[in-house]
Amino acid sequence: VGRLLEGDKRYRMIIDACAGLRHDWELHLVGDGPDRASIFEYARTHAPGRVRFFGYKDSVREFYHRADIYVSASPSEGFGLSIAEAAAAGLPIVAWDCGGVMRGLHAAGALRIQTREYFREAVYAMATREDLRASHGALAREYATGNLGADLMATRYLALYRRVLGAPEVITTPATAPAPPPSPPPPLRVIGVSNPNFAGVTEAVRAWLQEGASWLDGNSVEWPGIILRDQPEVVLMGGDP
Repeated sequence: VGRLLEGDKRYRMIIDACAGLRHDWELHLVGDGPDRASIFEYARTHAPGRVRFFGYKDSVREFYHRADIYVSASPSEGFGLSIAEAAAAGLPIVAWDCGGVMRGLHAAGALRIQTREYFREAVYAMATREDLRASHGALAREYATGNLGADLMATRYLALYRRVLGAPEVITTPATAPAPPPSPPPPLRVIGVSNPNFAGVTEAVRAWLQEGASWLDGNSVEWPGIILRDQPEVVLMGGDP
């Protein structure tokens, strides 16, 4: 599920990996893009009759629910929305070590894939072993339920913006009870920020990043004295600068 851009998504690698399967299989590609014709031609010559192109769809839920495995060869993701959707649907996931949501899935036990050979082997193993599909599908759903719910992420976004902007915390204790003393804020951990100028970030957040942050690997931020890589409290999504 995604835009048909070969350089960004590496659909040929997926087709090649599936072509090595010895039993019956079918690859469904959902989405459209400028490389559709070339990917279609590659599929026609390397896996004839095995790859179906569904084009752009407003809703992709049905495709997740009737699939057996979700496969992604994208080398990098700011977040990885389709991976998160597949995890929420309980699909076993074979995906490149691309950052974004895969960081959390790797921590939960998902396969960490960093070579083409291992990618092919992982696709083959997941396609041929029902027990592996069951265990990794359950792992993906559990991670999505505990970390990617809309209410949970909205709460984390709100907490982050309040801390960055210096806004007071919301007190939910009864009016008759004395307000508890303020707790020191926990270390700020942010992951998934690809550029301090991405659309939708407030001027205050942008200024904070420019003044206090240095960029590491494109998906993590380091603030002086605090490493902001592990166990993220919030995931920020952004587009092009």
